[in-house]
Amino acid sequence: MQQFNSRTLSYLFVAALVIAIGAVSQPALAQSAQPSAKAENQAAAKVQQLRAEAQKIGMQLNEIESKAIASDKALQAEREHFAKHLMKAMQTIGYHPKADTKQLAEIKKKVLSGKLSKQEREKQIRKFQAIRANLFKGQMAAMQDKGLRQERQKLGQDTMVAMKKQDPHTEALLKQFAQINKQLQRMFMDAQQRAHAAHK
Repeated sequence: MQQFNSRTLSYLFVAALVIAIGAVSQPALAQSAQPSAKAENQAAAKVQQLRAEAQKIGMQLNEIESKAIASDKALQAEREHFAKHLMKAMQTIGYHPKADTKQLAEIKKKVLSGKLSKQEREKQIRKFQAIRANLFKGQMAAMQDKGLRQERQKLGQDTMVAMKKQDPHTEALLKQFAQINKQLQRMFMDAQQRAHAAHK
């Protein structure tokens, strides 16, 4: 089952790296020319190792961010203002972020209850993914607003300052995270190129 993320409307760019890492999967590598089963297994194992490392670092960054926010009242107020502004902008262009977020929480509760049949569970997960994708689409559409983009940029900068103040290792963790993401993207591109060459 795909891991649920309660921070559906998270703006922090770290989330973008997580999405990029998630795009690199074993099936993608399996589409390569497959010079040998051993090479394929090694590549898949390397991907899993890198994703595990990225997940660990991501959890550390999330913890630092949470602590930084909890100890900074001004940052909390800034985040709340941005969230309200984003919600309003999404509603203006025809999206329903409050209702969708509520529905995501309800679906998550159902899926994690363990009371659903396998078929119903999979159905609910697909529904969750569709709603979340629509929310993301709404966020991207709303961010076309220049004022909102500037507000998000400032919030990101202020959050980063607070995180570095909370934990001096933040910068190093972000660099490690970016390096892993770059490795995974390179592996993904190499696999795609081999797959393309194999089909010629």
